[in-house]
Amino acid sequence: MNTLFFLLSKVFWTLVQPLSLLIILIGFAILALYRGRIGFARRVLVGVSCAFLLIGFFPIGNLVLEPLETRFSIQPDPPSPKTIIVLGGSEDIKPSSHSLMPALNDAGERPIYGIALATQFPDATLIFTGGSGSVLDQHLSGADVVRELVERFPTLTNDVVFEDRSRNTHENAIYILNELEDQIQSPILLITSAFLMPRSVRVFCNSGYTGLIPYPVDHLSTGRVLTPRWDPISNFSDLSTGIREWIGLFAYYVTGRIDTIFPKATC
Repeated sequence: MNTLFFLLSKVFWTLVQPLSLLIILIGFAILALYRGRIGFARRVLVGVSCAFLLIGFFPIGNLVLEPLETRFSIQPDPPSPKTIIVLGGSEDIKPSSHSLMPALNDAGERPIYGIALATQFPDATLIFTGGSGSVLDQHLSGADVVRELVERFPTLTNDVVFEDRSRNTHENAIYILNELEDQIQSPILLITSAFLMPRSVRVFCNSGYTGLIPYPVDHLSTGRVLTPRWDPISNFSDLSTGIREWIGLFAYYVTGRIDTIFPKATC
């Protein structure tokens, strides 16, 4: 069931993310031109062009991300934890495999803050969780990449543990609990990107964790502002990230992985 959910989520998002939808609409317009429906094709292309310009000029993603990222407050001075859990997803697997050096993506603050906080709290157990999020390429996990990164910090004295099979947030929580239960002690500092924190907190709470302290990082939103600036790559990326997470919240809610559509309470 977990594998089916993982595969369906990958296929579904490939088709419905904003850029994919615009490309699909362009395909329909081309097909309409071949069938002589010039008026329909023109309307579709005008709509696609307007959508592209609107998203390219305005950071609409701010409006989608801001509620997610502010659901849990930033913890500049967190209480002393006994366990630090860093969720995967920050690793750039293909460049890491090609260059034989650990490469991080836009979520690279996760392991960086994990290592920094472990240095601050040397008695805490540091757990990195994350397998491969690829459907086809499973030979290198996110935990493998982070392990190489951690090895470059020889002064780190914490017990460091890696879970390398999980492919999503639900599996993060379940696999850590199943494989490392004897090493988990409360309070637990949970580190992941700010927009993921509402879903992550609720998944971990529903899986049986207690004493959870959210530590959101990787903030993307700059507030609910729509100052025009031509930056289509960044604007499409932020909008896609926000929409994907709202869909993820809904999917986790209807499948029983979380018990509320927009979680706020911790455990």
